Amino acid sequence: MPDSADFAEFISSNSAKVTPATVHELFSRLPELREKVAGIEAPGFPQAPAQFAFLADVIESFVTDRLPNLPLMVASEAAFALMYLDRAVDLIPDSVGPLGLTDDAAVAATVLLRNSPQFAEAARAQGKEWSKIAPAE
Repeated sequence: MPDSADFAEFISSNSAKVTPATVHELFSRLPELREKVAGIEAPGFPQAPAQFAFLADVIESFVTDRLPNLPLMVASEAAFALMYLDRAVDLIPDSVGPLGLTDDAAVAATVLLRNSPQFAEAARAQGKEWSKIAPAE
């Protein structure tokens, strides 16, 4: 895995490539992504399924204008985290079992931490407890 600065740059540079059209395309694929998230079994990352489900809810709320104050860049990072989860090839192949989720979970946790004020507000707007979603700092 890259060091934390390289990892943050990886997320920033890839999120910057996410366009509003990309977010809308991802929105159309949310049902299949939610199925994938529901099937995640990751004892080493117990918060990961809830975090990915929350990010999917954020994308849905963003596209349907239920989060009108969420900045596009924050939505783009949420979208990137979900797109990364869905990648066939990533830093640690998903085929290696539970360890394969390490990089996916790290992307989601980093995105949530980087944007915690906005995501805490989104959680409140959705009637969710941010403390049950937020990654440990």
